[in-house]
Amino acid sequence: MKHLILALFVGYLGLYNGQLALFNGNNPAPDTVLPYRVELYPEADRESLRNGIPYNSENELNRLLEDFLS
Repeated sequence: MKHLILALFVGYLGLYNGQLALFNGNNPAPDTVLPYRVELYPEADRESLRNGIPYNSENELNRLLEDFLS
């Protein structure tokens, strides 16, 4: 018997007009735009945000935000 594994995708942290933004699903418009500009972030962080950093729970989102806002 085969087992089907489903990944629960909640959303991702990304960029919108140079600011941190929260996206859900494949919707190209953000659900929330945060008042944090990212032009001074290291290039590696900006690249990760351009690609979108997925999160699967509120705890994961909180850890991501803590990393990017501290």
